[in-house]
Amino acid sequence: MRLNAKEVDINVLLDRYLPPGSQVLNNGSSDVRSGRRMVNLDVVPGANVDVVADAHDLPFDEGTFDGCVLSAVLQYCRNPFRVVSEAHRVLRNQGYVLVDVPFVQPYCPERVAVDRFRVTHPGLVDMFNSHFDVVESGVSIAGGSAWALLCRSIADTCSRNRYVSAGLRLAVSALAWPISRLRFGRRHEVACALYLVGRKREPAP
Repeated sequence: MRLNAKEVDINVLLDRYLPPGSQVLNNGSSDVRSGRRMVNLDVVPGANVDVVADAHDLPFDEGTFDGCVLSAVLQYCRNPFRVVSEAHRVLRNQGYVLVDVPFVQPYCPERVAVDRFRVTHPGLVDMFNSHFDVVESGVSIAGGSAWALLCRSIADTCSRNRYVSAGLRLAVSALAWPISRLRFGRRHEVACALYLVGRKREPAP
């Protein structure tokens, strides 16, 4: 049962800012493949991974891409500021970075990655401000989903028995689903996830 109700989708942002034919890097793609002309990069091989490399040290020349997607990636990086700098390096002037990050969310390990960071909305803007002009930013998943996901995660830790744990997860997911659709005031303070679109700043003359 899907408890993270997306308000802003990366694919919608791609359509808004990058015309068809744009060369886009999906940095930390996992196995997600979009219909665009996109190079998928991840730290481990996968069915839809084109390049296996570290986001901290991208194997591309300066100015290779029109766009760079960082979707649910920065929380796993040892040095997210370095990853932002690398995204800036491989983008052409006026190229766009499209970012999605968790905020109020449970711990989420990957098979080869450690969940390290959460970032506030001001922190996300500050992370990109030195390299990019921030075009838009805000809440991509609202606070109701944060509440629902945390309830499910707590239920999942209540028993060491995997069958009991699975039953609790299912029951709490069903009860929490209506909560996941709620929207609260002071949205940035309780958001489940945040997004940002930045345009590469031209070098000073």
